[in-house]
Formats: sequence, C-alpha cells, structure tokens
Amino acid sequence: MSAQDRFELASVAIGPFDSDDEFYEYEGCALNERYMFFIDADALWVRSVHQDPEQPRQYIDGESGGMAIGLDATGDIMDITAQLVARLRGMDALDFLTQILLFTPGRGDFNLQLDGLISDRREPRG
Repeated sequence: MSAQDRFELASVAIGPFDSDDEFYEYEGCALNERYMFFIDADALWVRSVHQDPEQPRQYIDGESGGMAIGLDATGDIMDITAQLVARLRGMDALDFLTQILLFTPGRGDFNLQLDGLISDRREPRG
C-alpha cells in the first residue's frame, strides 16, 4: 500500500442500464477518490468513479464499466480493499499478468490490447 493511498467509506450510484431507468446505490470503499470497490451478491467489484461535488461521500459512476475482481467476497469492504491494494502494489505488472490474469479459473480468452503500449497508438489510463 502506498503512503498516498486514501481509503474512505462511501456510496456510489450506478446506472441506468439498458432500458432500465433505475439507478443502483452501493456502499463501498473509495480509493483515492477515483475508484470504488463494493460487494454485490458476494462478487467484489471495482469501478472508476467521480466524486459528487455536492456530497463528499457520494460518488457517481465514471466512464468505464465495472469489473468483477472476486467471486466470493465477504467481510469488511474497507479491510478487503486495503489488503487487496497492498497485495497488488507489491506486484509488478508482469507478475500480475502472468500469475493472476493468465491463471484465473474459468477465464476465457480476451485481448488486453497491450500492443498499444509499444507503439504511439495508445497511452495507458488511470
């Protein structure tokens, strides 16, 4: 975990999806006012978010979709997030790619489009 990491208990509004005009609100852990970690039906999710200027502990869904990063998450979201961030910060990108992504059970083939990192076509975000 980086000394600069800031964790706060907060809420995020997500939606609407498809033709559904409903927004969904989750309580979770905001990391550095940019990412929200929350649990929905035992799945651990991460999303990019924006802080609501009117309500400091309320976040709004960002430009990217969410990503399920765990399927059997239970417990305190603040503790889960802090432990996960510390573990990921202790890894380099190649370790993450070869030890985590490559061997995720049940994962199908997907394209991370990393070739953009070795050309002028795309810069990494985040």
